[in-house]
Amino acid sequence: FEWAYAGTANPGDNIIGPAGGAWTTFGPTDSNGLAITSISSLSGDRIWVREVMQEGYIAFSGDTSTPRDNVSAEMYCHEDVLNYDNYDYIINPVLGETYYCVAFNAPEGGITTYNLTASTTGFGWITSDPAGINCGYEAFDCEEEYEEGTEVTLTATPGGGQKFDGWGGDCSGTSTVCVLTMDGAKSVTAAFSLIPGVITYTVTFDGNGGTPTSTDVVVMEGESVDPLPTVTRDGYDFVEWNTASDGSGDTFTNSTPVIADITVYAIWQPTSVTYYTVTFIDGTTTYATRTVADGQSVGGAMPANPTKTGYTFVGWNTQSDGQGSVFTSGTVVTGDITVYAVWQEYVTPPVYGCTDPVAYNYNPDATADDGSCVYTRSGGYAGPAGVVLGEEVEECGIYLYEYIQYGADNNPYEVRKLQAFLNLHMGSSLPITGIYDLATMDVLSQFQVRYKDEVLRPWVEDAGTHCDENEPTGYVYKTTKRWINLIMCPTLDIPMPDLSDYFPKADCSAYWQAVLGEEVTAAEDGVSDGAVADNATEENGTAEAEGPDELAPEDEEIIQLGDEVETENREREIPISWLILVVILVVAALIWFVLKGMKR
Repeated sequence: FEWAYAGTANPGDNIIGPAGGAWTTFGPTDSNGLAITSISSLSGDRIWVREVMQEGYIAFSGDTSTPRDNVSAEMYCHEDVLNYDNYDYIINPVLGETYYCVAFNAPEGGITTYNLTASTTGFGWITSDPAGINCGYEAFDCEEEYEEGTEVTLTATPGGGQKFDGWGGDCSGTSTVCVLTMDGAKSVTAAFSLIPGVITYTVTFDGNGGTPTSTDVVVMEGESVDPLPTVTRDGYDFVEWNTASDGSGDTFTNSTPVIADITVYAIWQPTSVTYYTVTFIDGTTTYATRTVADGQSVGGAMPANPTKTGYTFVGWNTQSDGQGSVFTSGTVVTGDITVYAVWQEYVTPPVYGCTDPVAYNYNPDATADDGSCVYTRSGGYAGPAGVVLGEEVEECGIYLYEYIQYGADNNPYEVRKLQAFLNLHMGSSLPITGIYDLATMDVLSQFQVRYKDEVLRPWVEDAGTHCDENEPTGYVYKTTKRWINLIMCPTLDIPMPDLSDYFPKADCSAYWQAVLGEEVTAAEDGVSDGAVADNATEENGTAEAEGPDELAPEDEEIIQLGDEVETENREREIPISWLILVVILVVAALIWFVLKGMKR
C-alpha cells in the first residue's frame, strides 16, 4: 500500500507497482491480512491511501453508476465504498489515533483454495501458522482452507507423559515441525505415545448427568490436566470437577497434581432463570400476556391475531403508532416489554361484474359494473327497464326463456328477470333474489288476472283443460311467458301457441251447473237469463295450465292445476256438449230414414 499527504494527485487506479514521488510504500499484509504503518507528522486536512497494484490482479473499474453492475476491486477509508476506485482518504487525522482502511482484490480468474485436514493419535496437539488448525485433546479445529501457494507451518506438541512419534500423511519424519506448500488438498497425522519408564496415571472425568458421560486422560505422575474437559447439561450450570459425585469431596482443577488413578465428577446446579412478562395491548385493552424466560422468545405461545371490523391486523410493535420495533414469535425477550397491535384500514376491493338484476348474467356479488351485462342468450339487448306495448324498440329480443314454477329447480337468472319485470309493470317491490317464492307467485298471479284475455282465456277456449279464466296459475308457461316477452319487446313475432293437443280436457259440468245456478238466482232478482248467460259466455272459463314445454305427450305426466284428480279407475260424467251432439246425430238419422221411406 502507499500513503501521501493532502494535495497529492491520484497517479492512476491501475498502474502496476509503486507510484513513487510523494507516495510512501508500506506493507505487504501479514498472515492475518494486515499492513500497518505509523505517520509521525501531518500536513493538510487528510491522508491519501492507495493499493500498489500487481500483475495478474483484477483492475479497479471506477464504476459510479446506479446500480453498480461492474463490481471490481475496491479501496476505501472514508465514504466512497461503492466507487470501485484505488484512491481514498482519512479526513482530519489526529496524531496518536488509529485509522483503518479496507481493500479487496483478487487474482484474475479468481482465487484457488485447498483443504488441509489434521488428526492425532495419543495425547497431544497439532497447531498451524497461519492460524486455522488446532487439533488434539479438547481441541477440535482439525480442518482449514488455504489459498493456493500458501506455506503452512504445522507444529506437533505432546501432552504430559507423552512423546512425539512422528508424522503421517503429507508430512513425514519425527521433527515436531512440518512445512507444507498448499498446491493441492493435504492431510496430516501426528502420533503420540507414553514415554517408556515414566509413571502415568489415568484421570477419569465423569459427566455426572452431563455430556460427554465420561472422558479418560493419561498424565505423568505429579503432572496436572490442562485444559480440563468441557461438559454440558441442559437446564444446569457447570460448577466444578470434584472427587465426590455430590460435591462434598475435593475440588479438582487444572493445577491439581495427579499422583494416582482418580475419578472426578462434574458438579451441577440448576440454571438460574429470570422470567419476564410480555404484555400485548390492543387499543387501550390488554389483549394477552405471556411469561418468557430471559433470552428466550414467545415462540408457539404467541397469542392469536386480534380482529377489528374494517381493519387488517399488521402485527405487534413496541410503539402504538407502529414506529417502533416489530415484535414477532422469534423476538428474544430480555426484560418486561409491552407491545401494541398495529392496524391498517381495510378497503374492500371492488368486485367487477354485471350489476343489473334483469340481465341474464347478473352477478349478485358484483359491486362495480364492468359493462358486461347481457340481456339475451345471444347477447342482444332486451331491457332492462322494459317498454310500453306498441312503442318502437331499436333492438330487443326474448326476455324470458324458461319455465318457472313454485317449488321447482328454477334458473335464478330467469327468476331475477321475472321479479324485476313484475316490479316494473305491477308496481310491486319484490326483492331481486332469484328465488321464486310465494310473494313472487302472488304478484305473478295478479299479472295473469290483469292480462287474462292473453294469458288465461286461451287455456279455456283453445285447450279446454280448465274452466275458470279468472283463476290464475302462478306458473310461467307458454301464454304467460309469451305475453311478458311481447311487453318487453313488442317487435317480436310470437304467435299464440297451439294448445288444442293438451290433455286431459276439463270436465266443466259442475262448474257450469254452479254458474247457471247463480244465473237463476240472478234472474229471480230481475236479471235477464239471456244477459247472464251472455256474460257467463264472455267472462267465465278456466285457468292457464302451466308446465314445461315437454309435458303432455302420452308417456309423460300431465301437470293439472287445482285439486289432484286421479285418472285411473274413475268414472267420468258425460259432458253436456257430447249429449247435444248425440241428440243431433239421432235426429239426423231419423230424418234420413223418414226421407228414405217417402222415396219408396
